[in-house]
Amino acid sequence: LKSLAQVALLRKLIPDFSHIKAVLKFILLKVGIVCLIIGMARPQYGIDEVETVTKGADILLAVDVSNSMLAQDLSPNRLDRAKLAIEQLVNQLKGERIGIITFAGVSDLHVAVTNDYRSVKSFLGSVNNDFPVQGTAIGNALELAIKSFDKESASAKVVIVISDGENHEDDAVEAAAKAAELGIVVHTIGLGSPD
Repeated sequence: LKSLAQVALLRKLIPDFSHIKAVLKFILLKVGIVCLIIGMARPQYGIDEVETVTKGADILLAVDVSNSMLAQDLSPNRLDRAKLAIEQLVNQLKGERIGIITFAGVSDLHVAVTNDYRSVKSFLGSVNNDFPVQGTAIGNALELAIKSFDKESASAKVVIVISDGENHEDDAVEAAAKAAELGIVVHTIGLGSPD
């Protein structure tokens, strides 16, 4: 404004002009733009619990990680072939919940039953035969699977045992019969060449 006219003349031409109002207008404009940007980003805070209804089955994969699973009659070895098959299975799931139990001489719940397929695939990469007790205890794995299922869930419950079939430690047939009594379906997948 000073470049247009002298200050005394400006006061006569624009008697209502206020520096304070101009600064305030500038600040409010900038605050409005910032609020608009924040509003468009839709910030959220807190935790919302959302109940979801799962219509598929609850599946627990019991994977044998004993030393015999490192045999190379399947390329690259039985354990890696099992992991590849599990990954392909997870890619085809829609609505089912899945978990992983690893077992050798003892069993371990590697991934609890979940519908987060990405985390299952992530944990699948860490499955190896670094187990404190070697051997093969399929019955122990089935008993852990029975305990690991959510008793309140109305979903069908399925255990898929992936092993080379050498069972040294316990009675797998008895554990499978106990699972059947509880309505848990047990499937087996054998890995290895016919020889």
